[in-house]
Amino acid sequence: MERGYEFLKHTADAKFRAWGPTLEEAFEEAASAMLSLMWDVRILSRTRTVEKEFEGKDHHQLLLQFLEEILYLLDARDFLVVQAQVVEMGETKGRPWLRSRYSGMMKNDETVVHGEVKAVTYSEMDIHLDDAKAVVQVVVDL
Repeated sequence: MERGYEFLKHTADAKFRAWGPTLEEAFEEAASAMLSLMWDVRILSRTRTVEKEFEGKDHHQLLLQFLEEILYLLDARDFLVVQAQVVEMGETKGRPWLRSRYSGMMKNDETVVHGEVKAVTYSEMDIHLDDAKAVVQVVVDL
């Protein structure tokens, strides 16, 4: 199965579905969908990386944290994420965790931001896993 994402109809916010052969790849595609709402990653460079680890009570919380970190890096550090990667994912004592890497650049006066994502929500969030694929669905506040 290939990776990808698509936008779904939603009244006020942005809703998307992302998929891949693994849960890690579905998370990465969800990040790509969210990034496409904010800036054109094709014209930005990857001059820096930030690594972060997350632990959650379930995969829903892990997905929310993984995506929210993109917003945190922009708001707190003026760091524009170009690519978000799940380096490793696992489970310890029944709690899922992941190590992630965010590649991107520092925001400058020439950076064009064409949209704002205010928050990632649990509203309509869904994660489906089977032997052949992983699919996640996310709604973000604009």
